[in-house]
Amino acid sequence: MARENKTRYALLGLLTMSPMSGYDIKKLTDFSLGYFWSENYGHIYPILKKLEDEGLVTGRAEHTRGKPDRKVFSLTETGRREFDEWLGLPSGKQPIRNEFLLKLFFGRRLPRADVEAKVLDERGRAAVYLAELETLEKRISEDFRGNEGLPYWLMTLDFGKSFARMMRDWCDECLRKMKSNIEERKA
Repeated sequence: MARENKTRYALLGLLTMSPMSGYDIKKLTDFSLGYFWSENYGHIYPILKKLEDEGLVTGRAEHTRGKPDRKVFSLTETGRREFDEWLGLPSGKQPIRNEFLLKLFFGRRLPRADVEAKVLDERGRAAVYLAELETLEKRISEDFRGNEGLPYWLMTLDFGKSFARMMRDWCDECLRKMKSNIEERKA
C-alpha cells in the first residue's frame, strides 16, 4: 500500500490561514512548521498543482510591479472539508529517521573518541535548538498575543523544547555510560 502524502495536508492547513503563493507557503513553513515539519519547493509546487487539479485549491495570477507574476492559492470549500476531515482522523505511526542514531548504532566501527565527539556535537545542537525555540516562544507570544492559534502553536513549541531537553540529557547519559564502560574495562 502506498504511503499517503501528508504534504497535501500541511499545505491545505496553511491555506486555512490565508491565500498564499508557493513562496509564501515555504516562508511560513520555515518560520512556523519548520521545527517539526519540513517542506521544500520541490514538494510544494507539484502538490499545489495536484490540489488545484483536484479542486481543493484555486490559483490566481497576482501581478506585482517590477517582478514576475505570482500564483496565489486559496482553499476551496471542498479543500477545507478534506482538511477538516483529515484533522479528525487518528494520526498514523510516526517513523523516526535520525542519521545521528544510525551512526551511533554502528559506533563500534569508530574510535571511542570519535563517537564521544559525535555525541558532544549532537548535545550542542540540542542546546542550540532549545535556545532557538525559547527565543521563538517569546517572539510569537508577544507578536500573536490574542490569536486563537497561539495556544496550539505554543503546544508544538513545548514539544520541541521537551525534545531538545531530552536529547541534551540523553547525550549526557550516553557520555556517562561511555566513560563508565571505559572505567569498568580498566578495573
